[in-house]
Amino acid sequence: MIKKIIFNSIIALSFFFWGIFTIHNQVFPYKILKQIKNTISESPYKNDQQLLLSQQQYPNFDNQKRNLVKYSEEKNIWADRIYYNHKNDIKLLKFYLIRIKRHQKQDIKIEIKEDLTIYRPICEKNDNSQYKNWEKVDFEIAIIGGTCAHKKIVKKKFKKGYISLSPGGPTASDPIFIEGLSTSGSINLN
Repeated sequence: MIKKIIFNSIIALSFFFWGIFTIHNQVFPYKILKQIKNTISESPYKNDQQLLLSQQQYPNFDNQKRNLVKYSEEKNIWADRIYYNHKNDIKLLKFYLIRIKRHQKQDIKIEIKEDLTIYRPICEKNDNSQYKNWEKVDFEIAIIGGTCAHKKIVKKKFKKGYISLSPGGPTASDPIFIEGLSTSGSINLN
């Protein structure tokens, strides 16, 4: 019985170490499995000429970069998620919104050509220590996502020039609303 347990343990460890070796050195069967995966995951629309022409005509069809939009009711808050505000939407209608990714990691670098105020809805699951010098706003909103809800809002005034904003997190990025922007050309996103 002990010999059988030792034998089975040796076999199991052998397969375990072979798996590590295979992935690390990309040897058999790694390359074959990768080819099978690539064949299966190829898009069935890859050779659709009409679709390819449309994609070439509109190269930004899948653009998920930051962008600046005038806020309107039930507007998507993030560039890559369909989450919107459910509470006090009317109070946000005078703002512009910089749409970033829901789980943005890089700082947002902005050139401001006029003085303005930036509002950041915050989620309690995030590290909000970066907002300790920001002023609390007297109303709440409700942007409900899969990982957290942004309800409270903080704001800070900025003078014209260059600024860098943290995306927020780590659970989810914090939306960026802007008040006091005369035109969308008064701000450049880098």
